[in-house]
Amino acid sequence: MAVAEGPGFPADKRYSFGRETAFRVLPYKIQDKYGRELKDLEFDTVVLENDFIRAEVIPSLGGRVWSLFDKVRGRDIVYRNPVFQPANLAIREAWFSGGIEWNIGHLGHSVHTCSPVFAGLVDDDTLRLWEYERQSGLQWSIDLSLAVDRPILYAAVQVTNPDNYSKPLYWWTNTAVPETEDARVFSASSEVIYIVPGDGPKTMGGAVLPELPTMPGEDASYPAKFKYSNEYFFQNDRKRAHAKAQRRKENYPWEAVVYNDGYGFAECSTAPLIYRKMFCWGSGKGGRKWQEFLSPREGLTANHANHANHANDSWTPYLEVQAGVAPTQLHTADIGAGETVSWVQAFSSIQAEPVKAHDGDYEKAAGYVGEVVQERFKENPSPNPSRKGRGVSQPKVLFTGLDTSELITDKAALEYEAGDVDLAIRHWEEALAKGEDPFVLRNLGYAYNEKGDKEKALQYYERAYQLAPEDETIAKEYLTQSRKDAKGFDIDIENLPEVLWPIAVKQLLCAFAPLRENLLNSLFSKQPCHIREGNNEMIELWHQWKGADCEPPENIDFRMY
Repeated sequence: MAVAEGPGFPADKRYSFGRETAFRVLPYKIQDKYGRELKDLEFDTVVLENDFIRAEVIPSLGGRVWSLFDKVRGRDIVYRNPVFQPANLAIREAWFSGGIEWNIGHLGHSVHTCSPVFAGLVDDDTLRLWEYERQSGLQWSIDLSLAVDRPILYAAVQVTNPDNYSKPLYWWTNTAVPETEDARVFSASSEVIYIVPGDGPKTMGGAVLPELPTMPGEDASYPAKFKYSNEYFFQNDRKRAHAKAQRRKENYPWEAVVYNDGYGFAECSTAPLIYRKMFCWGSGKGGRKWQEFLSPREGLTANHANHANHANDSWTPYLEVQAGVAPTQLHTADIGAGETVSWVQAFSSIQAEPVKAHDGDYEKAAGYVGEVVQERFKENPSPNPSRKGRGVSQPKVLFTGLDTSELITDKAALEYEAGDVDLAIRHWEEALAKGEDPFVLRNLGYAYNEKGDKEKALQYYERAYQLAPEDETIAKEYLTQSRKDAKGFDIDIENLPEVLWPIAVKQLLCAFAPLRENLLNSLFSKQPCHIREGNNEMIELWHQWKGADCEPPENIDFRMY
């Protein structure tokens, strides 16, 4: 990915800026077999509970903490999505919003976010999640446990590099919390690196909260004030200039979100998990569309009614607060040969005085909230500092991950990933000689397309589609390839799968005349389900058809800016 330094970008944050940001999926497969129809689902969960707090974990969905509930206050601490609605936002495509998510390995939502991970009991009160991330070749584990006398969830994390060479380390814990008009975000530093909106290279600049150059005159610590999607990263390796902060001697990074009544979410951690992030969708039409797209309002009736132990059952938007090991998500840290990196992160609720937390002086308010957070975690975010043997004890396995049916066993695919395209093609063609397989044909079409042999690529794609016309991925790539070659295509346009709508519309606009108004009206009136975050292709096609001044229909308007 192309990156650029914007106004105020700190010179000492140039190291690793842009490293490991290119898009990649192999050796994993795309997860795109989902739609928009809601139906009842059941997931096996693991529940951690004490007198103060209840955490629900779903091992089959990447170990996501689906819910964190404050039993004393009767409130959700994190945003609990009423539905499981995948959308095209993760590395492998399928991603869903809500709860606490663990992201490792590469830029983007984790390859495991909609896949099972291993889970087991280390002892009576500790749940261990673990996996091997094949893109980065890193092993990771998380021990989840609760405080005895407070509403705190602990996550003790270990990441191990088993190889004899150093690697980039990417980790971001992503927590969704409810967004309200006066939800205010704080961290241990007011210096931030922020996203500069616009096309072209991903540009980041530097600023000091509460103001951002992109929001002149506004207090950017209130995410609801953003009119567009944005994010900023707290640089918690800096010392807060405020004198009170110096006297407090804050010795661990933290982040908090406080609401109008003073109630809020808070988390802190040990090093090296020192950086923090805020992300919001913004109050524009596109941002609100994304919110309802990821958390459909119609899911409330079936999923929230009769849901025990939860009080906040009305629909609400959400924002994200995240914690990482590098200055931004366009940076990476380092993990040495054979090295194990570990930290402890703690999650809880807080109760602050509303007037102090919403003081017009941001530094003053942040200093006060920092004291409240410090009191909650008692200056020590570690669950059991004296506990020995972590990482050595063998857990009692409850759920297994690394589904072998998902592994790419074909040697050619791993050769292709390593860059030996010709050798991969040779092995795929040898496999094809033993019998036709639509996915081997698809792989050959993809590989020849990359080599520039468009005609041969199209031949393989055509045969793959003939063998598996019901497979949306093959149909999508075949249609795209046909468009690139400016040829017609033998696909039933009237009954296209949803994933093909944008490509079909573009094909019609570029290659066919006169355009069939009723077909285009039909395509644009439907709700796309595989639209990618930041992809404005449907909007551009609408304007190409109707004109630049014609407002697009709400169902296709996912513009983030």
